[in-house]
Amino acid sequence: MKPKVNYLLVILATLLITGACNNSSLDDKKVEQLNSLMHYVDSTDMFSGAILITKNKQVVFDNYYGFSDMSEMTKNTQTIKYSLESLTKPITATVIFQLIEEGKLTLDSKLNALLLDFPYDEIKIKHLLNHTSGLVDYAFVADKSWSTDTDNLSNNDVINYLKSKAPALKFNPGSEWNYCNTNYAVLSNVAEKVSGKKWDELIKNRFFKDYEFDTSEIDFANFDKTDIAIGHSFDFLKGKYVPVYEKDRLKRDFFLNGVDGARGLYLSPSKFNDWFLKLMNGDFVSKESLQLMETINHDKGQYGYGWQISTDSLFGKTIYHHGAGNGYKNRFYSFPEKSLNISIFSNIGEEYTDSILLAIINIMKNKPYELPKKSAVQFIATDTENNIQNKLSTLKERKTSYYFKDQEIKNLVFSYWYLGESNKAVKLLKGFTDILPEKTELRDIYNQMVAAIDSQ
Repeated sequence: MKPKVNYLLVILATLLITGACNNSSLDDKKVEQLNSLMHYVDSTDMFSGAILITKNKQVVFDNYYGFSDMSEMTKNTQTIKYSLESLTKPITATVIFQLIEEGKLTLDSKLNALLLDFPYDEIKIKHLLNHTSGLVDYAFVADKSWSTDTDNLSNNDVINYLKSKAPALKFNPGSEWNYCNTNYAVLSNVAEKVSGKKWDELIKNRFFKDYEFDTSEIDFANFDKTDIAIGHSFDFLKGKYVPVYEKDRLKRDFFLNGVDGARGLYLSPSKFNDWFLKLMNGDFVSKESLQLMETINHDKGQYGYGWQISTDSLFGKTIYHHGAGNGYKNRFYSFPEKSLNISIFSNIGEEYTDSILLAIINIMKNKPYELPKKSAVQFIATDTENNIQNKLSTLKERKTSYYFKDQEIKNLVFSYWYLGESNKAVKLLKGFTDILPEKTELRDIYNQMVAAIDSQ
Protein backbone atom coordinates (compact mmCIF):
# COMPACT_ATOMS: atom_id res chain seq x y z
CA MET A 1 0.00 0.00 0.00
CA LYS A 2 1.42 3.31 -1.07
CA PRO A 3 1.67 6.06 1.56
CA LYS A 4 -0.74 8.94 1.11
CA VAL A 5 0.82 12.13 -0.12
CA ASN A 6 -0.52 15.44 1.14
CA TYR A 7 -0.09 17.41 -2.07
CA LEU A 8 -1.22 20.64 -0.44
CA LEU A 9 1.67 20.44 2.02
CA VAL A 10 4.09 19.65 -0.78
CA ILE A 11 2.93 22.68 -2.76
CA LEU A 12 3.13 24.93 0.29
CA ALA A 13 6.62 23.66 1.13
CA THR A 14 7.74 24.23 -2.45
CA LEU A 15 6.38 27.78 -2.41
CA LEU A 16 8.10 28.49 0.88
CA ILE A 17 11.44 27.17 -0.38
CA THR A 18 11.10 29.08 -3.65
CA GLY A 19 10.14 32.23 -1.80
CA ALA A 20 13.12 31.91 0.50
CA CYS A 21 15.42 31.51 -2.47
CA ASN A 22 13.95 34.53 -4.22
CA ASN A 23 14.33 36.65 -1.10
CA SER A 24 18.04 35.93 -1.13
CA SER A 25 18.62 36.50 -4.82
CA LEU A 26 17.97 39.08 -7.50
CA ASP A 27 15.58 38.58 -10.36
CA ASP A 28 17.01 38.42 -13.85
CA LYS A 29 15.86 41.95 -14.69
CA LYS A 30 17.75 43.51 -11.79
CA VAL A 31 20.90 41.52 -12.58
CA GLU A 32 20.70 42.58 -16.22
CA GLN A 33 20.22 46.23 -15.25
CA LEU A 34 23.10 46.16 -12.76
CA ASN A 35 25.40 44.53 -15.29
CA SER A 36 24.38 47.04 -17.95
CA LEU A 37 24.95 49.99 -15.60
CA MET A 38 28.35 48.77 -14.47
CA HIS A 39 29.47 47.86 -17.99
CA TYR A 40 28.68 51.44 -19.02
CA VAL A 41 30.58 53.15 -16.18
CA ASP A 42 33.47 50.71 -16.50
CA SER A 43 33.82 51.14 -20.26
CA THR A 44 33.66 54.94 -19.96
CA ASP A 45 36.31 55.10 -17.21
CA MET A 46 33.86 56.35 -14.62
CA PHE A 47 34.49 53.61 -12.08
CA SER A 48 37.28 51.48 -10.69
CA GLY A 49 36.58 49.38 -7.62
CA ALA A 50 34.03 46.97 -6.19
CA ILE A 51 30.25 46.68 -5.97
CA LEU A 52 28.82 44.35 -3.33
CA ILE A 53 25.11 43.84 -2.65
CA THR A 54 23.78 41.47 -0.01
CA LYS A 55 20.17 40.50 0.60
CA ASN A 56 19.15 38.58 3.72
CA LYS A 57 22.86 38.25 4.54
CA GLN A 58 23.51 36.50 1.22
CA VAL A 59 25.68 37.93 -1.53
CA VAL A 60 23.52 38.64 -4.60
CA PHE A 61 25.90 40.85 -6.58
CA ASP A 62 29.67 40.91 -6.20
CA ASN A 63 31.75 42.34 -9.03
CA TYR A 64 35.06 44.13 -9.48
CA TYR A 65 36.09 46.65 -12.09
CA GLY A 66 39.15 48.57 -13.21
CA PHE A 67 42.58 48.41 -11.68
CA SER A 68 44.01 48.49 -8.18
CA ASP A 69 47.16 50.02 -9.68
CA MET A 70 46.58 51.68 -13.04
CA SER A 71 50.26 52.20 -13.74
CA GLU A 72 50.83 48.44 -13.45
CA MET A 73 47.42 47.47 -14.86
CA THR A 74 46.77 45.29 -11.80
CA LYS A 75 43.10 44.36 -11.75
CA ASN A 76 40.80 44.85 -8.78
CA THR A 77 39.77 41.51 -7.31
CA GLN A 78 37.78 40.19 -4.36
CA THR A 79 40.80 40.19 -2.05
CA ILE A 80 41.92 43.75 -2.79
CA LYS A 81 41.64 46.12 0.20
CA TYR A 82 40.59 49.74 -0.03
CA SER A 83 41.27 52.59 2.32
CA LEU A 84 38.05 52.93 4.29
CA GLU A 85 38.69 56.64 4.88
CA SER A 86 35.76 57.80 7.07
CA LEU A 87 34.12 54.37 6.95
CA THR A 88 36.65 53.78 9.74
CA LYS A 89 34.50 55.89 12.07
CA PRO A 90 31.74 53.29 12.72
CA ILE A 91 34.47 50.81 13.72
CA THR A 92 35.96 53.38 16.09
CA ALA A 93 32.54 54.08 17.59
CA THR A 94 32.02 50.35 18.17
CA VAL A 95 35.29 50.15 20.12
CA ILE A 96 34.09 53.03 22.32
CA PHE A 97 30.78 51.31 23.05
CA GLN A 98 32.62 48.13 23.95
CA LEU A 99 34.69 50.11 26.44
CA ILE A 100 31.51 51.68 27.81
CA GLU A 101 29.98 48.24 28.33
CA GLU A 102 33.20 47.19 30.10
CA GLY A 103 32.74 50.07 32.54
CA LYS A 104 35.85 51.96 31.39
CA LEU A 105 33.91 54.89 29.95
CA THR A 106 30.48 56.48 29.85
CA LEU A 107 28.90 58.67 27.22
CA ASP A 108 29.17 61.52 29.72
CA SER A 109 32.85 60.97 30.54
CA LYS A 110 34.68 64.28 30.21
CA LEU A 111 37.78 64.40 28.05
CA ASN A 112 39.82 66.45 30.52
CA ALA A 113 39.39 63.64 33.06
CA LEU A 114 40.71 61.08 30.56
CA LEU A 115 43.51 62.92 28.77
CA LEU A 116 46.01 64.85 30.84
CA ASP A 117 45.97 68.62 30.20
CA PHE A 118 43.16 68.39 27.66
CA PRO A 119 42.14 72.05 27.50
CA TYR A 120 38.36 71.82 27.07
CA ASP A 121 36.25 71.34 30.20
CA GLU A 122 32.84 70.54 28.73
CA ILE A 123 33.58 68.10 25.91
CA LYS A 124 32.27 64.61 26.62
CA ILE A 125 32.58 61.27 24.84
CA LYS A 126 29.10 61.65 23.35
CA HIS A 127 30.08 64.99 21.79
CA LEU A 128 32.93 63.32 19.93
CA LEU A 129 30.79 60.40 18.78
CA ASN A 130 28.06 62.55 17.22
CA HIS A 131 30.22 65.48 16.05
CA THR A 132 28.83 68.08 18.44
CA SER A 133 32.11 68.88 20.22
CA GLY A 134 32.93 72.12 18.42
CA LEU A 135 36.58 71.07 17.92
CA VAL A 136 38.51 72.38 14.93
CA ASP A 137 39.25 69.79 12.22
CA TYR A 138 42.94 68.90 12.19
CA ALA A 139 42.78 68.45 8.39
CA PHE A 140 42.06 72.17 7.98
CA VAL A 141 44.96 73.38 10.11
CA ALA A 142 47.56 70.77 9.13
CA ASP A 143 49.28 72.90 6.49
CA LYS A 144 49.82 75.77 8.92
CA SER A 145 50.68 73.67 11.96
CA TRP A 146 52.95 70.88 10.70
CA SER A 147 55.45 70.31 7.94
CA THR A 148 53.98 67.88 5.45
CA ASP A 149 57.51 66.95 4.37
CA THR A 150 58.02 65.03 7.61
CA ASP A 151 56.62 61.65 8.62
CA ASN A 152 52.86 61.16 8.59
CA LEU A 153 50.83 63.16 11.05
CA SER A 154 50.02 61.10 14.18
CA ASN A 155 47.30 61.11 16.82
CA ASN A 156 49.78 62.41 19.37
CA ASP A 157 50.53 65.32 17.03
CA VAL A 158 46.84 66.17 16.98
CA ILE A 159 46.44 65.88 20.76
CA ASN A 160 49.58 67.92 21.41
CA TYR A 161 48.31 70.60 19.03
CA LEU A 162 45.02 70.82 20.93
CA LYS A 163 46.87 70.99 24.25
CA SER A 164 49.46 73.57 23.22
CA LYS A 165 47.35 75.82 20.99
CA ALA A 166 43.90 75.25 22.50
CA PRO A 167 42.18 76.64 19.39
CA ALA A 168 38.81 78.21 20.08
CA LEU A 169 35.84 75.88 19.77
CA LYS A 170 33.50 76.57 16.84
CA PHE A 171 30.55 76.40 19.26
CA ASN A 172 29.69 75.25 22.76
CA PRO A 173 29.74 71.43 23.04
CA GLY A 174 26.33 69.95 22.32
CA SER A 175 24.83 73.17 20.95
CA GLU A 176 25.49 72.58 17.24
CA TRP A 177 26.65 69.91 14.79
CA ASN A 178 29.77 69.95 12.62
CA TYR A 179 31.36 66.90 11.00
CA CYS A 180 34.94 66.85 12.26
CA ASN A 181 37.74 64.28 11.88
CA THR A 182 39.41 65.46 15.09
CA ASN A 183 36.55 63.95 17.11
CA TYR A 184 37.40 60.41 16.05
CA ALA A 185 41.14 60.94 16.24
CA VAL A 186 40.69 61.89 19.91
CA LEU A 187 38.41 58.87 20.46
CA SER A 188 41.23 56.62 19.27
CA ASN A 189 43.56 58.13 21.88
CA VAL A 190 40.91 57.73 24.57
CA ALA A 191 40.46 54.06 23.63
CA GLU A 192 44.20 53.45 23.91
CA LYS A 193 44.36 55.27 27.26
CA VAL A 194 41.53 53.43 29.03
CA SER A 195 42.28 50.01 27.52
CA GLY A 196 46.06 50.11 27.85
CA LYS A 197 46.32 48.74 24.28
CA LYS A 198 47.63 50.19 21.05
CA TRP A 199 45.03 51.05 18.42
CA ASP A 200 45.98 48.35 15.92
CA GLU A 201 45.97 45.75 18.69
CA LEU A 202 42.51 46.90 19.80
CA ILE A 203 41.06 46.65 16.31
CA LYS A 204 42.56 43.28 15.45
CA ASN A 205 41.87 41.59 18.77
CA ARG A 206 38.32 42.87 19.15
CA PHE A 207 37.05 42.38 15.61
CA PHE A 208 39.41 40.42 13.41
CA LYS A 209 40.70 37.60 15.60
CA ASP A 210 37.95 36.07 17.71
CA TYR A 211 35.25 36.31 15.01
CA GLU A 212 36.78 34.21 12.24
CA PHE A 213 38.44 37.19 10.60
CA ASP A 214 41.95 36.71 9.34
CA THR A 215 44.01 39.57 10.74
CA SER A 216 45.75 39.81 7.39
CA GLU A 217 42.44 41.07 6.01
CA ILE A 218 42.90 44.42 7.69
CA ASP A 219 45.78 46.77 7.07
CA PHE A 220 46.79 50.05 8.58
CA ALA A 221 48.35 52.91 6.59
CA ASN A 222 50.65 50.86 4.39
CA PHE A 223 51.03 51.88 0.77
CA ASP A 224 53.55 49.25 -0.28
CA LYS A 225 51.20 46.28 -0.10
CA THR A 226 50.40 44.70 -3.45
CA ASP A 227 46.93 43.69 -2.21
CA ILE A 228 45.83 47.30 -1.61
CA ALA A 229 44.03 49.40 -4.20
CA ILE A 230 45.97 52.59 -4.75
CA GLY A 231 43.87 55.74 -4.75
CA HIS A 232 43.79 57.57 -8.09
CA SER A 233 42.68 60.97 -9.29
CA PHE A 234 42.21 62.29 -12.81
CA ASP A 235 45.10 64.39 -14.10
CA PHE A 236 43.61 66.84 -16.57
CA LEU A 237 46.94 67.65 -18.23
CA LYS A 238 47.88 64.00 -18.73
CA GLY A 239 44.32 63.06 -19.64
CA LYS A 240 44.31 59.98 -17.43
CA TYR A 241 44.01 58.73 -13.87
CA VAL A 242 47.24 58.78 -11.87
CA PRO A 243 48.07 57.68 -8.30
CA VAL A 244 47.33 60.54 -5.93
CA TYR A 245 50.90 60.53 -4.63
CA GLU A 246 51.97 61.79 -8.06
CA LYS A 247 49.84 64.91 -7.69
CA ASP A 248 51.43 67.57 -5.50
CA ARG A 249 48.13 68.98 -4.31
CA LEU A 250 47.06 65.55 -3.03
CA LYS A 251 50.30 64.41 -1.40
CA ARG A 252 49.13 66.01 1.85
CA ASP A 253 46.35 63.41 2.06
CA PHE A 254 48.99 60.74 2.65
CA PHE A 255 50.50 62.92 5.33
CA LEU A 256 47.11 63.07 7.06
CA ASN A 257 46.47 59.35 6.75
CA GLY A 258 48.64 58.49 9.74
CA VAL A 259 45.90 59.63 12.13
CA ASP A 260 43.91 56.69 13.53
CA GLY A 261 40.25 56.64 14.48
CA ALA A 262 38.96 58.97 11.79
CA ARG A 263 40.54 57.02 8.93
CA GLY A 264 43.56 54.79 8.33
CA LEU A 265 42.00 51.30 8.04
CA TYR A 266 42.04 49.14 4.91
CA LEU A 267 39.50 46.39 4.23
CA SER A 268 37.91 44.67 1.27
CA PRO A 269 34.18 45.48 0.84
CA SER A 270 33.24 41.88 1.61
CA LYS A 271 35.11 41.98 4.93
CA PHE A 272 33.58 45.33 5.87
CA ASN A 273 30.13 43.95 5.09
CA ASP A 274 30.89 40.83 7.16
CA TRP A 275 31.97 43.07 10.03
CA PHE A 276 28.73 45.06 9.74
CA LEU A 277 26.56 41.93 9.73
CA LYS A 278 28.27 40.70 12.89
CA LEU A 279 27.79 44.12 14.47
CA MET A 280 24.06 44.03 13.68
CA ASN A 281 23.89 40.47 14.98
CA GLY A 282 25.08 41.62 18.41
CA ASP A 283 28.48 39.93 18.21
CA PHE A 284 30.37 43.08 19.20
CA VAL A 285 28.04 45.18 21.37
CA SER A 286 24.67 44.79 23.06
CA LYS A 287 21.33 45.59 21.43
CA GLU A 288 21.06 48.58 23.75
CA SER A 289 24.35 49.97 22.47
CA LEU A 290 23.34 49.30 18.89
CA GLN A 291 20.11 51.20 19.42
CA LEU A 292 22.06 54.18 20.73
CA MET A 293 24.46 54.07 17.77
CA GLU A 294 21.53 54.06 15.33
CA THR A 295 19.63 56.90 16.99
CA ILE A 296 19.97 60.58 16.20
CA ASN A 297 20.32 62.12 19.66
CA HIS A 298 20.38 65.80 18.68
CA ASP A 299 18.41 68.07 16.35
CA LYS A 300 21.31 69.40 14.28
CA GLY A 301 21.97 66.67 11.70
CA GLN A 302 21.55 63.04 10.65
CA TYR A 303 24.38 61.58 12.69
CA GLY A 304 23.98 59.10 15.54
CA TYR A 305 26.93 57.65 17.44
CA GLY A 306 29.15 56.56 14.56
CA TRP A 307 26.51 56.16 11.84
CA GLN A 308 24.48 58.49 9.67
CA ILE A 309 20.77 57.78 9.89
CA SER A 310 17.90 58.70 7.59
CA THR A 311 14.56 57.36 6.39
CA ASP A 312 13.97 56.31 2.80
CA SER A 313 10.44 56.78 1.49
CA LEU A 314 10.32 53.23 0.13
CA PHE A 315 13.00 51.25 1.98
CA GLY A 316 12.50 52.77 5.43
CA LYS A 317 15.30 53.24 7.95
CA THR A 318 18.71 53.78 6.38
CA ILE A 319 22.03 53.28 8.17
CA TYR A 320 24.95 54.56 6.16
CA HIS A 321 28.35 56.19 6.08
CA HIS A 322 30.62 57.70 3.45
CA GLY A 323 34.39 57.61 3.17
CA ALA A 324 36.40 59.78 0.78
CA GLY A 325 39.96 61.05 0.33
CA ASN A 326 43.34 59.88 -0.94
CA GLY A 327 41.81 59.02 -4.30
CA TYR A 328 39.08 56.83 -2.76
CA LYS A 329 35.33 57.34 -2.65
CA ASN A 330 33.36 54.73 -0.70
CA ARG A 331 29.70 54.38 0.18
CA PHE A 332 28.03 51.86 2.50
CA TYR A 333 24.22 51.80 2.81
CA SER A 334 22.11 49.39 4.84
CA PHE A 335 18.33 49.17 4.67
CA PRO A 336 17.54 46.89 7.63
CA GLU A 337 13.79 46.69 6.94
CA LYS A 338 14.66 45.16 3.57
CA SER A 339 17.71 43.21 4.82
CA LEU A 340 19.61 44.94 2.03
CA ASN A 341 23.22 46.20 2.11
CA ILE A 342 24.96 48.06 -0.71
CA SER A 343 28.73 48.66 -0.72
CA ILE A 344 30.56 50.76 -3.29
CA PHE A 345 34.32 50.97 -2.83
CA SER A 346 36.11 53.04 -5.45
CA ASN A 347 39.80 53.81 -5.88
CA ILE A 348 39.16 56.82 -8.10
CA GLY A 349 38.15 59.83 -6.07
CA GLU A 350 35.89 61.46 -8.64
CA GLU A 351 32.26 62.56 -8.75
CA TYR A 352 30.73 59.38 -10.15
CA THR A 353 30.26 57.22 -7.07
CA ASP A 354 27.10 58.92 -5.81
CA SER A 355 25.45 58.77 -9.24
CA ILE A 356 26.25 55.06 -9.44
CA LEU A 357 24.85 54.52 -5.94
CA LEU A 358 21.60 56.32 -6.81
CA ALA A 359 21.21 54.23 -9.95
CA ILE A 360 21.78 50.99 -8.01
CA ILE A 361 19.25 51.97 -5.33
CA ASN A 362 16.66 52.78 -8.00
CA ILE A 363 17.29 49.43 -9.69
CA MET A 364 16.74 47.68 -6.37
CA LYS A 365 13.49 49.65 -5.98
CA ASN A 366 12.31 48.66 -9.48
CA LYS A 367 12.36 52.34 -10.41
CA PRO A 368 13.75 54.01 -13.54
CA TYR A 369 17.37 55.04 -13.23
CA GLU A 370 19.68 57.45 -15.02
CA LEU A 371 23.13 56.61 -16.26
CA PRO A 372 25.84 58.70 -14.60
CA LYS A 373 27.05 61.65 -16.64
CA LYS A 374 30.72 61.86 -17.55
CA SER A 375 32.75 64.92 -16.70
CA ALA A 376 32.94 67.25 -19.70
CA VAL A 377 36.46 68.27 -18.67
CA GLN A 378 37.63 64.66 -18.43
CA PHE A 379 36.14 63.99 -21.86
CA ILE A 380 38.01 66.86 -23.46
CA ALA A 381 41.22 66.43 -21.45
CA THR A 382 41.93 63.03 -22.96
CA ASP A 383 42.81 64.72 -26.24
CA THR A 384 43.70 68.40 -26.11
CA GLU A 385 46.46 68.43 -28.72
CA ASN A 386 44.78 68.23 -32.11
CA ASN A 387 41.13 67.58 -31.45
CA ILE A 388 39.97 70.39 -29.16
CA GLN A 389 37.45 71.90 -31.54
CA ASN A 390 35.86 68.57 -32.45
CA LYS A 391 35.44 67.66 -28.81
CA LEU A 392 34.01 71.06 -27.96
CA SER A 393 31.50 70.59 -30.76
CA THR A 394 30.56 67.17 -29.39
CA LEU A 395 30.04 68.65 -25.93
CA LYS A 396 27.80 71.36 -27.35
CA GLU A 397 25.70 68.86 -29.31
CA ARG A 398 25.42 66.41 -26.40
CA LYS A 399 25.47 68.87 -23.52
CA THR A 400 22.91 66.95 -21.44
CA SER A 401 25.08 63.80 -21.53
CA TYR A 402 27.88 65.42 -19.52
CA TYR A 403 28.23 67.34 -16.31
CA PHE A 404 30.07 70.66 -16.26
CA LYS A 405 31.82 71.65 -13.06
CA ASP A 406 33.17 75.19 -12.93
CA GLN A 407 36.17 74.30 -10.78
CA GLU A 408 37.24 71.51 -13.13
CA ILE A 409 37.03 73.87 -16.11
CA LYS A 410 39.11 76.50 -14.31
CA ASN A 411 41.67 73.93 -13.16
CA LEU A 412 42.22 72.73 -16.74
CA VAL A 413 42.33 76.19 -18.29
CA PHE A 414 44.65 77.69 -15.67
CA SER A 415 46.94 74.66 -15.86
CA TYR A 416 47.60 75.39 -19.53
CA TRP A 417 47.79 79.14 -18.89
CA TYR A 418 50.51 78.80 -16.27
CA LEU A 419 52.40 76.33 -18.45
CA GLY A 420 52.68 79.08 -21.05
CA GLU A 421 50.14 77.54 -23.42
CA SER A 422 47.88 80.59 -23.38
CA ASN A 423 46.36 80.02 -26.81
CA LYS A 424 45.20 76.55 -25.83
CA ALA A 425 43.79 77.90 -22.55
CA VAL A 426 41.85 80.64 -24.34
CA LYS A 427 40.56 78.26 -27.02
CA LEU A 428 39.26 75.88 -24.37
CA LEU A 429 37.67 78.62 -22.31
CA LYS A 430 36.04 80.18 -25.38
CA GLY A 431 34.51 76.81 -26.19
CA PHE A 432 33.17 76.33 -22.67
CA THR A 433 31.68 79.85 -22.54
CA ASP A 434 29.88 79.16 -25.83
CA ILE A 435 28.45 75.95 -24.38
CA LEU A 436 27.63 77.59 -21.03
CA PRO A 437 26.64 81.19 -21.78
CA GLU A 438 25.05 81.51 -18.35
CA LYS A 439 28.44 81.10 -16.63
CA THR A 440 29.39 84.76 -16.34
CA GLU A 441 32.48 84.05 -14.21
CA LEU A 442 33.96 81.91 -16.98
CA ARG A 443 33.17 84.66 -19.48
CA ASP A 444 34.93 87.22 -17.28
CA ILE A 445 38.03 85.00 -17.00
CA TYR A 446 38.03 84.55 -20.78
CA ASN A 447 37.88 88.32 -21.37
CA GLN A 448 40.73 88.88 -18.90
CA MET A 449 42.88 86.25 -20.63
CA VAL A 450 42.23 87.74 -24.08
CA ALA A 451 43.08 91.22 -22.78
CA ALA A 452 46.30 89.90 -21.23
CA ILE A 453 47.35 88.30 -24.54
CA ASP A 454 46.51 91.46 -26.52
CA SER A 455 48.60 93.60 -24.18
CA GLN A 456 51.74 91.56 -24.74
